[in-house]
Order: sequence, then C-alpha cells, then structure tokens
Amino acid sequence: MTVSRRDATAFTGIAEVRSASARVQGVSNQAADAALAGDGPFAERLRKAVFARHVEPVVELYAMPHGAELIDVHYSIASDVSKQAEEDSFEIFRKAIAAAEAEGAISLAHAGLDAGEATELLHMGLRGLKTIPLDADVYRERVGRYLKLWLAGVAAQD
Repeated sequence: MTVSRRDATAFTGIAEVRSASARVQGVSNQAADAALAGDGPFAERLRKAVFARHVEPVVELYAMPHGAELIDVHYSIASDVSKQAEEDSFEIFRKAIAAAEAEGAISLAHAGLDAGEATELLHMGLRGLKTIPLDADVYRERVGRYLKLWLAGVAAQD
C-alpha cells in the first residue's frame, strides 16, 4: 500500500485530500485484515497487521516533501474520514484479538481485559507513538518495542 509522492503533493483541494485519506486508510485496513487472517503465530500476524495499518502509511507520508503538513491538514479537514477508518480498524483488530484468545494464543483474563479493552489500549498506544520528533526509523522502533510489551502483557499462561 503506497501513495505516490506525485499523488500526495498534487492535491488541489479539500475533496482530493479527503478522497486520498479514505483510499489510503481503506487500503491499510484491508492489509491489516489480511495479515491478521493469514497463517502463522498470532504475534507475527499482529505485527504485520500493525505495520500495515499504522506504520507503513505514516512512514510513506513522512517521506514525502510535505508529508507532515499533509498529515496536519488531513486531521483538520478529514477527521470524519479518519474516525470511520479508525472504527473499522478497531473492529478488525478486536475480532482478531478475541479469536486469538479463544484459540489460546493469548490470555486477556490474566491482564484483566476483554478484547475491546485490549484493542483500545493497543490503538491508543500506537497513536501516542506518533509524537514529534518522528522519522521512519524512530517510529518503526517505537512500534516494535510497544508490540513486544503489549504481547508480553497478554501472553498465554502455561
């Protein structure tokens, strides 16, 4: 999932920013859903999904000549688009986390959480990791460390 630099810098109006936002967020949600539905251990599927939904779009935007400005403008003129995409993302991750617990891959009970609460904390933490100063390498490292901590907190108990 990428938006070309030409696409990101050629916006001429609010409608184009809103359309691009919806497109990028829709594609990233689809990629996260596919990663979570894939094969392999839950921790690896979760990592792939988080990077597809939260890291790759941000890294791509920050690599663009005016990416930071585009992100700022986006939140002021397309917040409803982001809100819907975040709600969709939340449900994608919540279902996968609930399924992982049902399969015994993780244990939310020992953390005192249900799937919705665990998903909320995951998403809120990921959002908080975007604080300035941000560059692609710093953000990738932050997300990797956060996922290790989150997964340790819900690790299945033997």
